[in-house]
Amino acid sequence: MVARLVESGLDASAACRLFLPAGLRHMSGPELAELLDQVETAIRDFSEELVQQLAHRDELEFEKEVKNSFITVLIEVQNKQKEQRELMKKRRKEKGLSLQNSRIEKGSQMPLKRFSMEGISNILQSSIRQTFGSSGTDKQV
Repeated sequence: MVARLVESGLDASAACRLFLPAGLRHMSGPELAELLDQVETAIRDFSEELVQQLAHRDELEFEKEVKNSFITVLIEVQNKQKEQRELMKKRRKEKGLSLQNSRIEKGSQMPLKRFSMEGISNILQSSIRQTFGSSGTDKQV
């Protein structure tokens, strides 16, 4: 504490005397007045620094609130985008299935899953059967 008072401009011996009440009794009036001026100056300096630090803390808290709000809104937007993508996939899948169902009803043999491994496999198998007959998938000896 004494070092902090000295940094603020208070005389080192005066700072030490602040903590020794007996030392104050031996000081003259002008010395006490000078010490009082130094202590008042230190109090003003510390008060200004405290106000600045509190203002800075408030700015940091506000910045934190703004960032947290932004992150919350960003997460909400991302969730909405994810929901929209899932909805679009579901609609495309339903639309694709309804198109395939209408084709099957017309007599075509389209597999139910388009562009999936199972769908591609079914297409290849039916193509092989049509090209080579049903024995095309049998093992060769």
